[in-house]
This record gives sequence, C-alpha cells and structure tokens, in this order.
Amino acid sequence: MNTSYLDALPAEAQPMIGAVAGVLLVVSLILWAFGIKIALIGTTLLLGFTCAAGAAWLAPQGPIDIAPITAAIIGFVIGALIGALLFRLVQGATLAACLGIAVAGLYFHWHVQPAAATQAATGPATTQAAIDLVAIQRLDIAALPPLIDGLSRQLHDAPAKHQLRMAAAGIGTAIAVLLVAFFFMNATTIVVTATLGAMGLLASIHALLHVAGPPYRDYFPQDAILRYFLLAFVTVLGVLIQYRISRQKADNKPLKRSEQNADSPSAS
Repeated sequence: MNTSYLDALPAEAQPMIGAVAGVLLVVSLILWAFGIKIALIGTTLLLGFTCAAGAAWLAPQGPIDIAPITAAIIGFVIGALIGALLFRLVQGATLAACLGIAVAGLYFHWHVQPAAATQAATGPATTQAAIDLVAIQRLDIAALPPLIDGLSRQLHDAPAKHQLRMAAAGIGTAIAVLLVAFFFMNATTIVVTATLGAMGLLASIHALLHVAGPPYRDYFPQDAILRYFLLAFVTVLGVLIQYRISRQKADNKPLKRSEQNADSPSAS
C-alpha cells in the first residue's frame, strides 16, 4: 500500500484536501502551460498581496498611526510596482536564493552530516536529529525547533573548511543563476513556471487519488526514481509547450508590423 503524508490527517479533512487539490490542479495546469504569458501579472499580484498582508499586519505595531486597510492598500501598490517594474530582478533574485540555499543544503547533507555521524554515531545531537526527523515526517510541528537546533549544532561544530566550501557553493550558485536569469529572462521564466506547474500537477493528482480511496492510490508511482522521472518528463513537456507559445508570439509581431505598414497612407 502506498503511504502518504496525507494519511496523518483526520478523515474529516479529506473533502477539504480534495477541494484544495482541485484548485491546485487548475492553477498548476495554467502555470505549466501558459507560464510565459502570466508570469509578469502573477508576480505583480503575488508581491502586491504579500506586501499588503505584511503592511496590514505591521501597521498596528509601527510608529505611525495608520489604519490596517490603508497600510494594506499602500503595501499592495508598492509590491505591485516592484513586481511590474523589476520583474527580471525579482525572478532572478528569488531563483538564485532558492537554488543557492538548495546547493548549500546538499553540501551540508553529503559532507557535514556524514562527518558528524562518524564523529559521534551515538551522540545526543545525531540521535535527537534522527528522532525529530521522524516526528516531522509524521506532521509533528512541535518537533521542528529541536530539529533546527540539532542541525545548527552540526553546522557550528563542522570543520572550517566545510563551512567555507558550503558558503562558496551556495554563493557561487546564486551568482551564476542570477546572471543566467538576468540575461535569459524568457528561458528562465519558461523553465521555472513549467517546473513549478509540473510539481503542482503531480502533487494535486496524488492528493486527488489519495482522497478517491485505496483502489486508486496505487495508480501513482510509488518508487522515488519513477516519480522524479515523471516530474522531469512533465516539466520538459511544459517547457516545449511554452516555448512553442513564445515562438508563435514572436513570429506574429513581424506580421502585425507589416500589416500596419501596408494599411498606412504612406504605403498607398
């Protein structure tokens, strides 16, 4: 039987899971197929609403007496302007930060943690981290602070060369990704939106099959390698679809320009 994190949720939450998965499926499908068209407006609205929520939450705590609704409107305008005018920078900085942290985390997982386990195979830090990780997998949020504390101790006790290499790997990756995203904006947008859309599609399908019942749960691949292969296949398919859409848009521009020139009085 295919186990899932969704098994830890109560039975009465299943209808809500199905509703959320259905909405996620529609949003992910649009992002997967038409991300190149909606990335700018999506980023603008996302930053606008995020800044609006943050401004409304911080308004009562600030030194200036301002109503939360007014702060939310101001925050939305500022966030929307940032998303609309600095889309290339926002996209590149976000992607660079995520991949930089991911690469640093992979180095920590491959080099720092094995060294800590070798030095103290039965030590309290390693044992506690393992126990807390199992609790996290069971959706026990209370175990998250001890897990973070254990990982921070492992990082603090790691040799200086590993700390330096991990920082260099993360920063170097972030700089390289930022440059690629800045000079190849459309290609970066296509890859990012296709990847996020594919992840959302697979996650929503998995949740819907889980809610449908045991006869349908095993339809989703259980092997991790097959899941990654499926994710890569769906992502590549989304990239090809969006690339075709972007090429059609680029090919239509010269046609429209030539039609306008033909209709102008000087052409006659």
